[in-house]
Amino acid sequence: MNPIQEGLRIGDPAPDLTLPDASGQPLRLSALWSVAPLALVFIRHYG
Repeated sequence: MNPIQEGLRIGDPAPDLTLPDASGQPLRLSALWSVAPLALVFIRHYG
């Protein structure tokens, strides 16, 4: 099961994605939540 394709539900663990940081360098989410709790916030833009 691919959580990105299947969709996430409230309470599901976040998938360990690799995303660009503020300088454009790749950063794995697990590198952040292994140090401290991590809150992911998704904001929908109506532009």
